[in-house]
Amino acid sequence: MTQKVRANKVLYSEKQFGSALESLGSAIREPNFNEYVRDAIIQRFEYTYETAWKAIKSVLSYQGLSSR
Repeated sequence: MTQKVRANKVLYSEKQFGSALESLGSAIREPNFNEYVRDAIIQRFEYTYETAWKAIKSVLSYQGLSSR
């Protein structure tokens, strides 16, 4: 992969993480809390966690470090 492609992948991963974090925040602030909102918060947390992990991997790869 070229340096530009890696940089774009990092930017995309960071954007995805930011969007996931905003989505999680809006679910947490939902005033009408019930079991469905709780389930949505859990699912959004899992998605946010995964996108954070992918963003971290992307940054580390960009810096020349690899995960095993």
